[in-house]
Amino acid sequence: MTCEEALRLLYEVIDKEASDYDVKRVEEHLHKCKDCMSRYQFEEMFKAFVSEKASAKSKSDRLKSSILRSIEVSHRHPRRAPGGHFRFGLVLAAAAVALVFCVVAAFSGAKYYRHKVNVYPLEKIHMDSSAGIINASALSIADVVSARNYLANDMHYNFNGGFSGFSLVGAGFKDLSGHRFVHLKYLTGDDYISLFIGKAGDVNLPDFEKVTGSGLVYFKHICRDCQVIYWIRNDTISIAVTENKNIDLSVLVPYLDSI
Repeated sequence: MTCEEALRLLYEVIDKEASDYDVKRVEEHLHKCKDCMSRYQFEEMFKAFVSEKASAKSKSDRLKSSILRSIEVSHRHPRRAPGGHFRFGLVLAAAAVALVFCVVAAFSGAKYYRHKVNVYPLEKIHMDSSAGIINASALSIADVVSARNYLANDMHYNFNGGFSGFSLVGAGFKDLSGHRFVHLKYLTGDDYISLFIGKAGDVNLPDFEKVTGSGLVYFKHICRDCQVIYWIRNDTISIAVTENKNIDLSVLVPYLDSI
């Protein structure tokens, strides 16, 4: 089999129009012919990308790099593009589409990973603690005093605990990724709100939108399950979480003041 015959059959293989016999012949030729392997490198990468959807960020990065190299080679040697100039145009168009998918997949994968690591633990604690509240009026005064003392003595943070329209129904502590937070639970109407207060340090909450107005500066993020906002005063970070995406959580911001 010549390279040209293998080339023609390869596209039939890709388009699933070739017989099993032809597929076997093409595979045998490709294993033997280094020139064909370099010419068909893009098609192999593109097929791999489509079939595996670039599920891992590292894979997507490698694939994107390989496609870019293939496009660069095709620009330098257009005659080597299978099928002449018409096929060359199709290859470049397919490469452009593949690159778009690569970038989107890598971005989405990285964003999902950051959410899973940095935001989801807060959401899970909020939802689990909301489900565990049996009697919203059975608030432990000792827990509130303990939380207030920790904020005042360890964090030099004055917290009065009262918000108009919000009832404090729970208080405690949570450790997340090496950071200790005071976890305060509020009820407004039928909705629970979790408020986490801790030392800002190297707490990382990416992909939040900065919101400014009425003398306030805070950051907001709405995902599939929850609404999350956070704000920083001096070296203290406060994070509010609720499953109701329509509640205006910014009303919590002005009531927290550093000593």
